[in-house]
Amino acid sequence: MKLKMDFNALPDKVPSIPSGIYEAPVTGIEQAMNKKETGYNLVVEFTLGQESGELAGRKIKDWIPISTPDFPNNANQFSEVKLKRFLRSANADLSGDELELNDLLGSIVKFTVSCEVSNDEVSGEVIERSSVQKYIIPD
Repeated sequence: MKLKMDFNALPDKVPSIPSGIYEAPVTGIEQAMNKKETGYNLVVEFTLGQESGELAGRKIKDWIPISTPDFPNNANQFSEVKLKRFLRSANADLSGDELELNDLLGSIVKFTVSCEVSNDEVSGEVIERSSVQKYIIPD
């Protein structure tokens, strides 16, 4: 079997999401173990909409460290503030001590994105990374 296509037309990289303010629905959310297996993150996925023009359909994720009974010291003050800002931005009910994560699916959240450029230490290749920096709480 042969694969036939113009291989030169394939992109070398996916363009980063430019720095700016975005408003998008939560399209995925889960509590997941971090890469070092030292605690959990709340992993939130957003899908940019039509108002984002050529970025429509692009996804961006945020990994917010959280403290849990089995990893009580995983989060720091900054991640705790970020978590609360996310929850308030998503209009989550914070009156109790439990929250059903799936209830946040579809919530429209406003946030800032930062795009940072660096060089890979091994290859020297230029790397662009977009990340959610801050959640904007509605008035």
